[in-house]
Amino acid sequence: LILTRFPYTTLFRSSFLPWSTKAGFNWKFNEKNNAFINGGFFTRAPYFNNVFKNYTVDTYDHITYEKIYTVEAGYTFTLPNFTATVNGYYTEWNDRGKTASQTLPDGTIGRGVYSGLDARHMGVELEATYRPIKNVEFKGMFSYGDWIYSDNAHVSLYDDNQNLVSEYDAYIKDVHVGNAAQMTAALMGSWEITKGLKIGADWNFFGKNYADFDVNNRKGTPEKHEYYQSYKIPNYCTMDINASYRMNFNNGMGISFFANGNNVLNKKYIADAKDATINGQRSALVYYGFGATWSAGVKVSF
Repeated sequence: LILTRFPYTTLFRSSFLPWSTKAGFNWKFNEKNNAFINGGFFTRAPYFNNVFKNYTVDTYDHITYEKIYTVEAGYTFTLPNFTATVNGYYTEWNDRGKTASQTLPDGTIGRGVYSGLDARHMGVELEATYRPIKNVEFKGMFSYGDWIYSDNAHVSLYDDNQNLVSEYDAYIKDVHVGNAAQMTAALMGSWEITKGLKIGADWNFFGKNYADFDVNNRKGTPEKHEYYQSYKIPNYCTMDINASYRMNFNNGMGISFFANGNNVLNKKYIADAKDATINGQRSALVYYGFGATWSAGVKVSF
């Protein structure tokens, strides 16, 4: 066990006390109709790596709380065999920080500290469930979002000795947030053929998905980068199937057998991507999704 003694003042060089406030209202008109609205403001302490320089007790500049403003409203309609909910949301996530390995002007690897990352997330969501008969159920969902960076970011580059090498602004305003499909849809159906035996199928759609990008490629002038979007991943659909059988015993013990097939149509699709610029040419590193995969198992409960 090695104990290192730090000066007393370094222990309190950076301190954060996050807080939040939220409120909501729900109005049930009758047994069929219900509406709700809620919102809040949250502060969040930055991640440890965004506060302290590597292997030191020195702190980076531009340290502040992350601030989140959010509001959501929705409506639910209910019948004995049908339920539908629609809601909309609006969120601002401001003053986010990020650190990552970065190539320095001399070609060596240093550390990039990004501050002032502001993002706006807004969208609508719809989901519904329908049971035409007791043992058959259909579900559906649709979501459409518009998630963008709402302001440019400031970047500070440090070498291995934690010396500030350079600073610049990254022009990411109006560029879409990457690594998440902003338009999705699904249709699901299940049928309990006999007691304990159930089969089902799911159809899934993923769209409006943008690649993550290297902030280093966003230097220059605002006019060049303001509406320069990241690589947009092609839309794709997959089909999954499943089956299960459960037996219950008088002693309270239960045993379930299940089997799943994912992407059973063996659809070829790009699941994720990294936007890049190589030798002045636009390019993207892409990661393909899995083909058809199958799994089966047994679960015992007591």
